[in-house]
Amino acid sequence: MASTGFVSSTASIKSSGFEVETAYDFNDRLKVTASLGYVDATYQDFQVSETENLRGLPVKLVPEYDGNIAARYETEAGFFVRGELSLTGETPLEERNLAVREAQTLLNLQAGYEGEKYSVRLLAENATDERIPNGLATPNFAGPDGTFYAPLDAPRIIGLEGEYRF
Repeated sequence: MASTGFVSSTASIKSSGFEVETAYDFNDRLKVTASLGYVDATYQDFQVSETENLRGLPVKLVPEYDGNIAARYETEAGFFVRGELSLTGETPLEERNLAVREAQTLLNLQAGYEGEKYSVRLLAENATDERIPNGLATPNFAGPDGTFYAPLDAPRIIGLEGEYRF
């Protein structure tokens, strides 16, 4: 099965922001990385009907901010644990900002072993199993009920990954 998605508009958009990243090795075993980004993106001119212009509204599908902090601890023998906290700010899911996803925090975890020839890791993505709308929201998908419908991001994923190097 294959599918595609395309979101476009004829809007004039003003966007500004910043992103900073840092990494620090406390010692040979403990490493921490962090990032933070902020964006201010608004429609400057987006005529959606003869009488309605969305000028000044935040741009759909653009989060207000995003951030990440991750820590990894590894032993001399090759075993490791890693935790990651991802933050995403409030995000409009459609152009009129009638459907807005609240700020989200996700937790990802890993534990495993990395050797010279092979690696194995147990992982938990979205460890708290948050069901998050993640995509363009469509009104009245099931008839004129006033509800917005949006696809959901992946639920909790638990996996085992192995790698062998030749």
